[in-house]
Order: sequence, then structure tokens, then C-alpha cells
Amino acid sequence: MLQILGLQVFDGPSVYSHKPVARLRLRMSKCLDKPSNEFSGLYQRLTADFPGLKTHHCSRDHEGGFLERLQEGTYLPHIIEHLCLEVQSCLGHDVRYGKARTAEEDCYDIIFAYQDERLVEPTIRFVLDYIRSILSGKSFDFSQRFRHLEEISRQVRPVEQDKGKALVVAFAGGDDSPVLLTAGMLLAYGLKTGVAASRGLYINGVRKSGRNAACKSAARLVISTPDLDVAMIETDTKHILDEGLAYCKANVAVLCSLIDGHLGKKHIESLEDLLYIKSLVIEAIQPDGYCVLNADEPYITDLLDKARGNIILYGLNRYASTLQEHINSGGEAVCCCDDGIYWIKEGDEARILGFKDIAGAYTGIALTGNIMAAIAVCKALGVPLGAVPSLILSQLRGKRHKQGAGYQYPSSGIL
Repeated sequence: MLQILGLQVFDGPSVYSHKPVARLRLRMSKCLDKPSNEFSGLYQRLTADFPGLKTHHCSRDHEGGFLERLQEGTYLPHIIEHLCLEVQSCLGHDVRYGKARTAEEDCYDIIFAYQDERLVEPTIRFVLDYIRSILSGKSFDFSQRFRHLEEISRQVRPVEQDKGKALVVAFAGGDDSPVLLTAGMLLAYGLKTGVAASRGLYINGVRKSGRNAACKSAARLVISTPDLDVAMIETDTKHILDEGLAYCKANVAVLCSLIDGHLGKKHIESLEDLLYIKSLVIEAIQPDGYCVLNADEPYITDLLDKARGNIILYGLNRYASTLQEHINSGGEAVCCCDDGIYWIKEGDEARILGFKDIAGAYTGIALTGNIMAAIAVCKALGVPLGAVPSLILSQLRGKRHKQGAGYQYPSSGIL
């Protein structure tokens, strides 16, 4: 009865909310289909123990909405969601967001906001034990248990996360090739750059770890590193689902592709789900930040609807309808024309590289996309367009360096 199957605590943007939330997965068993109006005395006990529930709006959009639902007949996951919020409210925390939805078979996901992570598990234990006591008819020492929660709350002190001053550039989709190409260009331009990507963790070009660093802990390590100008973060579908984002809002977000190498049926049911998950990256943007989007993506129209901040598109064909509409409306774009890669905005065009310039390193469409994405990121970060060609060529034609010899981003071998 009410078996906990999992608990995830997100302290930043996640697919559930842009604010901190916890996701509790519960197996309901025999409690699954029994509505609240069939539990004798449930309404009276809840309103007596938690008078603050009368202020909960729920889906009715007015105070008392939740109590109306309780009297009409709602289900235990919904009640547990509201109790997790109300218990925290009684402890002085202003939390209001929550939802309950079917997960699988007789399981529910209960999502609720929190202000202090260290109170999440004690709150869940309190609520579930309270509900179990009602279902079983056993006693529950409400006053003693709540005093214990208050004591935990008094001992809890907010922990400030280390915050660096680096601009955050987040990449999603594909692999880490455009991340490393862009990082090498920025470092060559003179910007102190850290990278957390699939092929390792780098600080100013020196590899600190060869392990997969496309994860939240590595990203936070790079973001909090002192004196960096730019933190380059790679993320993927699995890590977005499991951990959320490592930052609140990025300065630049790059969505190269909806597809990455970490998909599994248990994570993704449809392309619509994938679109919903990946969109988090282009929604969590600073107001003056940039979204860099691949215009060749089949779902580009949906992505444009979700992207925040300023938008830069890149694509293989400047005359494709999406690119043309974006350019005609005054948008910025990086795209291929007959003889090379161009930057276009409001009628102004500048050729960045001719295809002949990169012929020695040219390996096809994948490399061209990486180059265009890198150009867009550099422009978003304020790198002058005049400096970009030499920065690209220095990476494409650069030789590999020996371990520990300074800048360590793999060059032509990874593009």
C-alpha cells in the first residue's frame, strides 16, 4: 500500500518545471481507484488537521477549489500532492505548484514544488505515514510528528551554490563535436573556456578528466570554476530526464538535433515527447540570450514556437522556406550558398568561409553543420565576424597536441 518506487529532486529547470520540484513515483495498489468521497471521515480529518487546504485553488482557479474536488471525489495521488505542498506551507515555505499524473499500470508520478531539498524526504515520509494511518485506521501522533518536522526545518540552512561568472553555452542533440569545435575557437580568440562534454572535462583546453562529462555534476563544476569567461555544456535526453539542467538560464542554447545517442524506449515514447524534453534547453534562456537552432530539423516550426530570447538559425540551404521566412522577418542566420557559408541579417550578407577554404578538412554535411553552429555561437557571444574565419581554420587545420601540452581539444579527428 503506497509503495515508493522512486524519488527525483530537481534543483533547477526540468521537464516538470523551471523551478525546483520533486518527483515521487508511487505504486497505489488497492488505493488506485477509490475516490475521496468513499473514505469515511476523510474530508473532516483533512480539513481539521490542515485548515490551510481551504486556500488551495487546484484546477478550479479559486480558493476552496481543492476542497470542492475533495467532496466531489478525487483520488489519493492528488490528495498527496496537495498535502506535500501544505505541510511545507505550514513550515513557512511558499510553495504552490504541484500535479499528479499516471505513470504506468497502478503507479502515479506526484510532482510538487519545494524550497529546501533537505525537507523533501521528511515531508514525504510525514504525508505518506499520515495517509497510511487513515487508510488502515491506525493512530498517528500528528503533533509529535509535526514537531519533528519543525525541528528539521529549524536546523536547515540554505546552501548557496558556488557561482562562477562564466557565460553559459548549452548544446543539445547530436554529439560533442560542435561543442569542442566552438570551444577551441573561443579559446583561440582569447576567452577562458571550460567544457563539460561526452569526451571529457576541459579547463582552458587542458583535459581534466577523460570520462563522460555530459552530466549535471561536471557541468556545475565547470560553471563554478573561477575566472572562466565561457562554460560550454553538453546535455542529452537522458540527462535532461534524470537530472534536469545544471543551470537556471543559459546565455546561449544550441539545439543541433532532436535525436542524440542516448535514447531508449523506456525514456521516449514518441517524437512529440522528445520535442517536449529537448525544448527545455531552448526555453531556459536569459532574456537577452540567444537560441541557435538547426533549420534543417523536421520539427523546426515547433521549436521556433518554444525558443526564447534572440534566435539564430543555421541551415544548408538559404532558400529553404523556414530560413527565408526568418531572414525576411529580420532574423539572423548562418547558411550555405553556392560558394560557401554566409552570415545574413536584414539584407546584409557576409561570406564567412568559402568551401574552397575548408576543402582540406571538409568531410561533408555533418562538419558543415558544426561549423555553422560554431559561427552562430561566436556571433552570439560578441566575437567579431572578421575574426571567425581564421578561428575556424585554426581548428580545422590544427594538429593534435600531446597530452598536457596546453590546448587539448581534439581537432580534425573529431569533426
